[in-house]
Amino acid sequence: MVKQTQYDALMRELSDQLRGLVPAPDLRHTDNRFIRADVLQSFAVRLHAAMRLFDYPYEIVVRPEGIFVAISGVLLDVSSSGLYLKASGAPVGLQAEVFAQTLRRRNIDVATFVDVGANFGEVSLSMAREYPAARIVAIEPSADNLAVFERNKQVQRFPTGNIEVVKLGIADKAGPAAISRGANPMSRVTPAGGADTEAIMCERLDTLFDQRGIREADFVKIDIEGGEPKLKDALIALGRRVKAYCIEFSQFAPFDDYMTLTAALRAQQFECYDESAAVRLTSGEEIARHLRAAFAPGKIAVTNLWFFAAARLTV
Repeated sequence: MVKQTQYDALMRELSDQLRGLVPAPDLRHTDNRFIRADVLQSFAVRLHAAMRLFDYPYEIVVRPEGIFVAISGVLLDVSSSGLYLKASGAPVGLQAEVFAQTLRRRNIDVATFVDVGANFGEVSLSMAREYPAARIVAIEPSADNLAVFERNKQVQRFPTGNIEVVKLGIADKAGPAAISRGANPMSRVTPAGGADTEAIMCERLDTLFDQRGIREADFVKIDIEGGEPKLKDALIALGRRVKAYCIEFSQFAPFDDYMTLTAALRAQQFECYDESAAVRLTSGEEIARHLRAAFAPGKIAVTNLWFFAAARLTV
């Protein structure tokens, strides 16, 4: 992994090389246009060679605002994180495309989508592209992640004005907390305080619905790195105000806490399905077996479960 210090060192080396050719203040002068062309061409050729070497499947877009990759029509920043540069081989679509396909199969038309743990905005942006008339409420507590999200939001080739960005942590109660600093797809909310953390405010999800005037949400995605079980009471309070949930399950929280969450949703007459939304898990025992298989040694130890309000399902 290339650290920021390595990147900075590379840029200093480039600056030193350029200063050996021409005084730095004159780099933009028209007389030095051939030097500029040579340098930029060199970097472009090297980038293309690296993409071919790694069999990188996506378009890399260099713009004045930053460096982005284009995946399924969505531009995603890679200046702050290498998350979207890991791919090799055949291109894979964005997670929200799978969400949209699943919701269409269930005849759920999305007028309101709530993204709990929006991170860099990938899912919210992709849903905005899929559902341009929908209201999208994107909730993310990290200022560093939100800076990336805002950069992504500003450069899209489709309208993003239907996305409401809310800087807030979602937890079991309102009040102060902390989150790790830095743009990070794995940022986690912790008790207030601690080194290298950012102070944030948290709220319950049902309270946020009331505060934002969300009477009903067609779809809620919850991915908060182990904080999902803490939302149990809020999801119970929301009841049938939500048609469908997709919730991340991981080893960041105790297994029994996740099972308690699934039991609470099933008691609210939500039917549980696996990540593909194709296999219904009809009992607590089935859900436990499915999760234990997903968390088996050697696996990624993360999966999503779908919960559909039973009366909304079609045969």
